[in-house]
Order: sequence, then C-alpha cells, then structure tokens
Amino acid sequence: MDAYNEISAVIKSKTGRDLPENAINMLLNGKKGVRVTNEEAETIYSGIERYSQHLQKKLLETKLPFSSSYNLLLGGGSAVLKSCWEKTAYHFGKLDFIREIRVNAMGFEEYALKVLTRA
Repeated sequence: MDAYNEISAVIKSKTGRDLPENAINMLLNGKKGVRVTNEEAETIYSGIERYSQHLQKKLLETKLPFSSSYNLLLGGGSAVLKSCWEKTAYHFGKLDFIREIRVNAMGFEEYALKVLTRA
C-alpha cells in the first residue's frame, strides 16, 4: 500500500527508525504488542487518515453514483480504511467491508471456476 511507504518514510525522517509494513499493519488492525512510540502511532494514524481522504476524494470526483448504490470495500486494506470511511458514510448509499485478506483471490478462483464450467 502506498500509504504505508509514505508513513514509513515520514517516521524514518523524524526518528531514523525503519518501521516495517507489518508493524504498521498490526497497529492499524488493533493488534497488541506493537512497539511504536506515541509519536510514531500518531504519524501512522494521521497518515492513514490522509490517504483515506485522498482516496475518497478521487472516487467522488469520478461523479459515479456512490450515494445511491451499494459500495463494498474488500480485502485486507478495507479493514484499515473502515474507521476513516465510516465517518463519511453519508457519501455512500450502502457501505460494507469484507476484511478477509484472501477475498480477492477467492473471488477470482470462483470466477475462473464458473468460466471453466461454462466451456
């Protein structure tokens, strides 16, 4: 995720510390035992908030009818964006999240199976 790279770069520039993507992901998903300072945690949360707002802005600029449709964010990244997007759920007719990290792969497998059985 581009946001993680940006967050890592900011933390490295501020503290000189390399924070692995896994640590950022664990913190954002509420896992305990992640060793980050309060300043690093704040950098992570504010970085994800900025990324989330930027992504929403890009989507809404497309003028697609998000406010009158069912919107589904899926995959591991959806869990990270959920708290940010729920604050602005009024932009969406219905907003759901599927956190399963393998959901994309499972969906493609199902699609491929259906295509192959039609042949």
